[in-house]
Amino acid sequence: MADILYLKIYRELKENILNGRFAPGEKLMGLRELAVHFHASHKTISRALDYLVQEGFIRVTQGQGIFIQEKSRWKNEPPPSGELGLILNDMSIPFNVRFSSILERRAADSGYRLIIRSSDYDRHRQEKDILDLPASGVQGLIVVPSPGDSSSEAFLKEVRIPVIYTGEFLPSLDFPGHYAVVDSYAGFYHAADMLASSGHEAIGYIGIGPDLEAEPGCQACRDVLASRKHPFDESFFVSAGGYDAEEGFKAMNELLLNEQYPTAVLCFSDTLAAGALKACRQADLRVPDDISLIGAGDQDIAQLVDPPLTTLRSPAELMGQLTIGLLDDLIRRRISDEITIRIRLDMELLQRGSVSAVEETEGNENSKSRWL
Repeated sequence: MADILYLKIYRELKENILNGRFAPGEKLMGLRELAVHFHASHKTISRALDYLVQEGFIRVTQGQGIFIQEKSRWKNEPPPSGELGLILNDMSIPFNVRFSSILERRAADSGYRLIIRSSDYDRHRQEKDILDLPASGVQGLIVVPSPGDSSSEAFLKEVRIPVIYTGEFLPSLDFPGHYAVVDSYAGFYHAADMLASSGHEAIGYIGIGPDLEAEPGCQACRDVLASRKHPFDESFFVSAGGYDAEEGFKAMNELLLNEQYPTAVLCFSDTLAAGALKACRQADLRVPDDISLIGAGDQDIAQLVDPPLTTLRSPAELMGQLTIGLLDDLIRRRISDEITIRIRLDMELLQRGSVSAVEETEGNENSKSRWL
């Protein structure tokens, strides 16, 4: 992590100099003060300062301190003008649409043009694109694989340019190279564990694909139930077959057709959860008193429905910033070939009105709910 931190400190100090926060001739904090300010070791601060010295932004005078150089000494060369490739499977996924836009903007800020390759294709097609794009002059690749589609170490050796994996992290999909990913599995696990801690033993999941086992929400729910020694009911896990609220509505109706149905349901996205909420209302089930719902994505619809949806927020902006920043550092060879950068970002659980805890009523087998 220190290898990432020194680059972060370097960029922040450089940006402050370029923005005029630190004026030419001004004395910076000393090494010890910078270490305290950035919560970093002296060695990490020194590595960041070395870059600034090499680019002419600062001078370090023994016994006197660190000073901002005159602008005439700055070697602020613009980032290399070129193209980056983005390879992902399905642009119908709302997150992919948003994330592609973030990457495109971040790439432009760093002087690159982003070329997007997207379709419903198999691994062979994906690997062909990974090899074809470098041949067309692309300087670096961003790959957003689907579950089960990560490339092997042997295949990556054929790619002669830097590659960054991004998107979702799954325990079953540990990418072989550099990555900056959101730990969706950990996010859903935290959400399911919160439900289990609140008394929910019957937890369901609404996913999108034909293979629910490949989805982080499904894996997390099953693992939480197993860790709590709660029974697993396969009928509580259904696929909506898409992302729209109407498909979430149909999937929830499928759950509710069973004689027994879960007391809480996690959904792949907020749109699916909104559809599930509509199905609950039509079945005269109150959310959250009769059934709790959790979505994912923190989409606008999450706060427009009543009650507002508890949801998992993905750090898409930060992930986009890190992905482009790391790829730029690899292209510029700021990061040694011997170092593999692996970053997993947490999802944030935003608790709103669609979740309640289960509370047993004394002397009564039926349970009632209370607001968390």
